[in-house]
Order: sequence, then structure tokens, then C-alpha cells
Amino acid sequence: MLPEDPMLRRHFLTQLQSEIEAAIYPRTTDSVLQRHYDAFVAMELENRLAG
Repeated sequence: MLPEDPMLRRHFLTQLQSEIEAAIYPRTTDSVLQRHYDAFVAMELENRLAG
């Protein structure tokens, strides 16, 4: 599923992360909530790559 070329892989992952962030609530300015937001996005990214 992931492209083998490093540049294409980076663009693919960036696009996938953008899609995930667009589908959820906006990023907050609170530092604690930002960590939770980042963790949620990373978890969702892993789930989509695994599935």
C-alpha cells in the first residue's frame, strides 16, 4: 500500500494525515489537548495503514 520511493511515501502519508485531520474536530491551542489530538491522529493513521 505504501509507495517504496521515500518522497512518494512522505507525500502519501502527509495526504492521509490531512484527510484524517479534516474529518475530525479542529486542532486546539491547549498544549495538553494538542498532545491528545496528535496521539489520536497518529493512532488513526496507523489503523488506516494496517487496514
